[in-house]
Amino acid sequence: MGRLFEAFAMLRQEFPELKLVKVGGPGRSKQLRSEMLKKLSSLGITEDVTFVDYISELELAYYYSSATLLAYPSLYEGFGLPPLEAMACGCPVVTANTSSLPEVVGEAGIMVNPYDTSSLVQAMKRVLTDDKLRDNMVRKGLEQAKKLSWEKTAELTQQVYNKVACRED
Repeated sequence: MGRLFEAFAMLRQEFPELKLVKVGGPGRSKQLRSEMLKKLSSLGITEDVTFVDYISELELAYYYSSATLLAYPSLYEGFGLPPLEAMACGCPVVTANTSSLPEVVGEAGIMVNPYDTSSLVQAMKRVLTDDKLRDNMVRKGLEQAKKLSWEKTAELTQQVYNKVACRED
């Protein structure tokens, strides 16, 4: 989260109205929240970041739909559900180019090195300032999310079962 906060602080210099909403609990460690608050304070952005802990799926969809973009510079993901959820809600995604995230996001998002704060800033700035890019990301994101829906997964699984069941030994 540190690099995301740093990137946000840099963007605030050019976009003073910008706000960051961090959705999800502090995880297994309450100390993590304390460390995040210290980081925000050191960057001077404490008042510009809102923490929203555990919420319903309906509320989560509202947050994604209302967001200008999802910044998700995760260092490791087993699957990367938040970018998929965001795309399904029409939210452009800026994410890391690591682990499963490139497969999940495909051509629909902007991928950056999660260790490079300046590339994260530049990607977020592009989404904030380029309406054509943003509209294209929304369209492609909706298409990508359909490819990875539970319905599509069930359909593909059924196709595999059908092939196995019809195969002659």
